[in-house]
Amino acid sequence: MQRKLSLSLALAAMTLATAVTTSGTASAGEVELQACATLYEHSYYAGRRIDFCSSDDNFANNGWGGSGSVDDKVSSVSNNTARTIILWEHNTYRGGNTQLVGFSSRNTLSGSNVGNDRASSILVF
Repeated sequence: MQRKLSLSLALAAMTLATAVTTSGTASAGEVELQACATLYEHSYYAGRRIDFCSSDDNFANNGWGGSGSVDDKVSSVSNNTARTIILWEHNTYRGGNTQLVGFSSRNTLSGSNVGNDRASSILVF
């Protein structure tokens, strides 16, 4: 019985960890969950944003919500959980990379191993 309860709680926690919100607001009675990683179009967390709670090996498949690919357009990043994220310069986790351990951020990717406007994939674990 205790093992089933532990497994159920673990599955519930994993489900909550994958929930993503991009609205920035929650109405009465709703719980707003932070995204695991938020990538921003401009430095200092400005411009359009996209949230990731799982790995993605090719940003070309993702848009900013309206138009335009995220690929090679990321300038700042925020890691909003205790998880670790690694941004990669090229798709399929290749090239330079920048790691952000839980609850950390970079207000600019300039000077990082990935570089400004060069990220193309992300690992989340």
